[in-house]
Amino acid sequence: AKAADDLVKAKYSCYFKYFSSIRIKAAKAKTVKGKDLEPVVLDVFNQWLEIGKEDVFKNKIGQRRFVLWYTNFIDDLPITALESNLENICQNIGKDSWADHLIKANFYIKKGWMHRGSGYANEVTEDGWKSFRECLREAVVHAKAAALITPEYPEPYLIMIKASMSEPDKTRIRI
Repeated sequence: AKAADDLVKAKYSCYFKYFSSIRIKAAKAKTVKGKDLEPVVLDVFNQWLEIGKEDVFKNKIGQRRFVLWYTNFIDDLPITALESNLENICQNIGKDSWADHLIKANFYIKKGWMHRGSGYANEVTEDGWKSFRECLREAVVHAKAAALITPEYPEPYLIMIKASMSEPDKTRIRI
């Protein structure tokens, strides 16, 4: 993390800081897991937040790149960090943009799995299932909105398919 701190203090571009923090995370992930990796992941997240303020991410291609970079750390990021910054992220990238909806869709998928837990299905409480399904429904709402904005990108459709797979009694979404 010292190297990441040094990068933040330096006057390098946001891109360099972001990519350097991703490399530091990858190196750290080989030796540490869980809570020990959290400070490094939070540094990556903070660098990503800074990049999102730049105008280059306001167009379709820039937004897609921004969302793809998000997938580099979303699984390791504490849900509380994402939730507390969600509105700022979406404000920076453009309210009701493709990226805004896709980031929110991914957030609700992550939040749903947090409520459900990682255990076997028969171990999940009724409240856990209820919260899980509510979050996935919200994820689908945002994925559909993203698909309407930029129908040529596959990411929203993947979220809709994943969400439909969580409803064993329902008809699956067909594309």
